[in-house]
Parts: sequence; structure tokens; C-alpha cells
Amino acid sequence: MDTRATLEAFVETMSALMAVLGEETELLKEKRLKDMRTIQNRKSQLSREYAQHQETVYRNPALLRTLSEGERSDLRALYKRFRTILSDNMLALRAAHDSTDRVIKV
Repeated sequence: MDTRATLEAFVETMSALMAVLGEETELLKEKRLKDMRTIQNRKSQLSREYAQHQETVYRNPALLRTLSEGERSDLRALYKRFRTILSDNMLALRAAHDSTDRVIKV
């Protein structure tokens, strides 16, 4: 895969994972846990792909040097949004976990 294609795949995967995480967060907040089953496989697949792309970029920092300053800025902004969505998702998962713990302890 060439440099541009590698970075585009990374961005596409990150964007798709953001969408799935956002959907999962909404389902958790709405307590629609049964509906989450439909996105779990997609989330797992995208998480694996994201980790692979991240490893590729980490091992080949020269890939990022091929981007213009504007493209690097866009990538940083995308990653910042990704971290925010991931954090929200983690908080929602934790809240669901804590809620389940309280029910089980009753």
C-alpha cells in the first residue's frame, strides 16, 4: 500500500470507528443494551484495523512527513475528536458497568 493510501485507510478507519463508538454511546445512554449486539462485531473489526493502522504509522513516522501542514492539522483535529468520542464511550461503558454492579449487589 502506498503512503497516501495508508494514511487514507487510517483516517477512514478512525472515522468509521468514531461513528460506531458514537452509536454505542447513544445506545448505552438510552439503555438499549440489546441493540448493541448489532454493532459489536463492527466495533471489534474496526478496533483491530485502527490498531494495525496506528502501529503502521508509529513504525513509519515518515508517512506523516508526506502530509502538508494543512493535512497534518486536519489529522490532529480528527484525532482530537476521536479521543473525545472514545472518552465519552468509555464513560458510558463504565456507567453501564457500575449500574449492573449495583443491581447484582442488591
